[in-house]
Amino acid sequence: MRIDQINMTYDALEDRILLRVRTQDAVLAVLMITRRLTRGLVDGLLRSAAQGVSRVSPAAADPMARREVLAFEHQARVQASDFEKPFNPEGRSLFGEQPVLVSEVRLDGGGAANRWQLRFTGRDKQRLDMALDAQGLHAVIKLFEDLLPQTGWDIAMPSLRGEATAAGQVAH
Repeated sequence: MRIDQINMTYDALEDRILLRVRTQDAVLAVLMITRRLTRGLVDGLLRSAAQGVSRVSPAAADPMARREVLAFEHQARVQASDFEKPFNPEGRSLFGEQPVLVSEVRLDGGGAANRWQLRFTGRDKQRLDMALDAQGLHAVIKLFEDLLPQTGWDIAMPSLRGEATAAGQVAH
């Protein structure tokens, strides 16, 4: 199954993030992620993005340069993604009518191929595996960047966006 769209919203009543994934063959997976799991997932996503930059950039040895390269790559990957298209909730449900409460999240991969496997496992052992390339990884990071301020969870999400200064440097 190839991912067509990913959508995240915050459910204040449940105090959880609702993650919806739609595949190109119209299969819909709906998951609920707790604050505890979100904290670990965000940390893993950010580490993975930083490691990807370290592998491909000779300037990555310098921490300031690494942040600038990471901000540049993040901006480029996000701009190449389509966040304007409304999420299409139509499709065959993978897990049934109710969202699956996620009990475990695992992020593996990276390496020279810059590909990651993101696995969500429900408390009843339902499982969703998402294969992410660098663009997909940065798109998921952006979804968290946009959503976390709405949750009130106080999860530190350092901005990878950066802003160009007059000298052309990226400021944080």
